[in-house]
Parts: sequence; C-alpha cells; structure tokens
Amino acid sequence: MDKIYKLFLMFLVTTVIGFAMVSCDTGGGTTENAPGGGGIGPGSGGAAEAALNGTWVHIFIDENEYYETVLILNNGNLEIRDNGFPFLIGTYNVAANVIVITPTHRLGSMLSYWGYLGNVSLGPQWYTRDELILAVTNAGLSEHFVNGAMWEIYYAFAPFTYTFVLGDNTLSIISDEGHTTVFTRRD
Repeated sequence: MDKIYKLFLMFLVTTVIGFAMVSCDTGGGTTENAPGGGGIGPGSGGAAEAALNGTWVHIFIDENEYYETVLILNNGNLEIRDNGFPFLIGTYNVAANVIVITPTHRLGSMLSYWGYLGNVSLGPQWYTRDELILAVTNAGLSEHFVNGAMWEIYYAFAPFTYTFVLGDNTLSIISDEGHTTVFTRRD
C-alpha cells in the first residue's frame, strides 16, 4: 500500500474515533503500564458514545500488503493499533454524529518506525507531547531539524474532528475531504 495512503489512514483513524484506554506494554504485551490505566475519560456520554464502545477493525489489502487498523473505544477513552502495534492512546467526545479525538500519548518506537522524527530513535515507551518535545530537543540535533520536528509533534497531538455513521456492525468515518473509512465491529 502506498505510504501516503497509510499516513492519511493513520491520521484519519487518529482523528476519528475514541478508544478504550487499554494498556500496552512497550514490548507488545498488555497495556497495564500505559498512562491513564483505563479509567473513565471525558466522553460526552449518551447513547451514541455507548454504541461506539468496543473494538473496531479496518482491513486494507492490496497486491503486496495486508494492513489492519484497530480502534478500541470505551466510554471516552481510546487506543489505536496499527497491524497489531499500539501507537496512540487518548480521549474522545461525541456529539450527534461528530467525534473529536484528542491524542494524549504516542508510542515512541512507532513514531521512529514511521519516520516522523527523522533519525531520532525512540524506545518503546509512551510519550506525552511535552515528553516528546523534550526527547527531541535533547537528541543533539540541529536547530533546523528540531524546529521541523516540533511541527510534526504538535500535529500528532492536535485534536481531530470527523463525522461518523454507525450501522449495526459497522462504523464509517468520514473525513473533511469526503474520504470514508469503514470499520467492522470485532467484539
């Protein structure tokens, strides 16, 4: 699959749906050590939010690649996984058919893997925005690189707003550009 499509899908997913604050250990195990530990988040409540609770999966297959995005939503908390690897935890709010996702933590090793921060190599730990800024600032890189990385960091933690349509077993997320990504319930 084209890298730009993957990045678009990742940001779409990041900005569209809320997930359970499931713990993820940086080695690929459970998320018991993840920040927030799975408490109740700032969700707006109501029937729409309750109906979103669960695990939602989007699978994309092309000639050369299988790509799976998993959204775990739980009462205003969220986790997003890419091909089985956790990369974002945060919160979401729902009003009518609009969802606002606010990332609170990003997994450092996934940011390094995707190349968001150039040659900065981060370990498998969760970072808040401020912790990530500190890690990049202290990496001994040029001021020009650090300034560029700051834009990426602020964007990675910015809230995203999307429209959604909830079916019996499907969740369709619609971007501002009109691109629809369909997730299927896997509970």
